Amino acid sequence: MAAREAFAQHGYAGVNVADICSAADVAKGTFYRYFDSKEAVFLAAARSTVEAVGEQLDELPAPMSEPQAIEKLKLLLAPMAPLLLEVATGELRHQPNLMGVVGVITAGLASRVVPRLRTRGKAARLAAWRVVDAALVGLLRPTLGSSTSSPSSPD
Repeated sequence: MAAREAFAQHGYAGVNVADICSAADVAKGTFYRYFDSKEAVFLAAARSTVEAVGEQLDELPAPMSEPQAIEKLKLLLAPMAPLLLEVATGELRHQPNLMGVVGVITAGLASRVVPRLRTRGKAARLAAWRVVDAALVGLLRPTLGSSTSSPSSPD
């Protein structure tokens, strides 16, 4: 989806409807036939990460261990991380249109991870949540700066 890529690369404020239409090779009238606003396409772009990543996960060989799944999911989510972070920031700011979107995305990702794991049943669902959490945290870790102390060592 052209909008997903545009928002991931330039952020919400850095993208306008004309940019999206140009990237998608559609007229503005066509855009407004499907979306009421830039905000509506932003929400659709954010939610579409589940399907985009899910399709790529489906192409991977199964079954995977949790650590393998974390690394694969990090790689697949990396291009969309800025978009996901912007959605999370909006939710933290209590923007009504974004409330619950992160939960929908993470739940969707976890459901797409489950069939890729070696673990089965209830344990697989719990493992999938750990995979999603670890992948998202892993994407943020490089932006937190280098630290000589580990989380368990005192400063």
